[in-house]
Amino acid sequence: MKIPAKWKKEWKRKWGRWKRDEKGGALVLFAAFLPVLVAVAGLVIDTGVIAYHQAKLSEATDAAAWAGLDSYDRDLWNVEPPEEPRVVLVPGEARSLAASYLAINYPQAQLTGVEVSGGTIVVKAEAECQFFFMKMFGIQGTTLSASAEARMEE
Repeated sequence: MKIPAKWKKEWKRKWGRWKRDEKGGALVLFAAFLPVLVAVAGLVIDTGVIAYHQAKLSEATDAAAWAGLDSYDRDLWNVEPPEEPRVVLVPGEARSLAASYLAINYPQAQLTGVEVSGGTIVVKAEAECQFFFMKMFGIQGTTLSASAEARMEE
């Protein structure tokens, strides 16, 4: 079947006009870049969520370490001269105080370690941080960790 010359001319004229017509071009560009825009916005928002939860976990871990300092052995501290008072933390009590303060300040956190040595306590904790936007791209969340050291000197 042969296409009539009249139709060919009409088709070329319409095709040429359509190629030169720029109406709707911005809509096509916007539609093409929308997924990229959503991904970048999600990354920015979820990075903010991570920073917020990391700061909260750090603060809670610091509070737990400071609370653990209250477990010092008062009998060794309250000695009469001529002996020097000594600061020694009671490990079991320090762990208990650290765990309770961590649970109060950041209930989602898990205590992963408490090291007590003399007048020093090191508290380590972890928490899960769930993403909001990045779940659309298959990334559910991440594990945050923090540690804090507190020392009571004589």
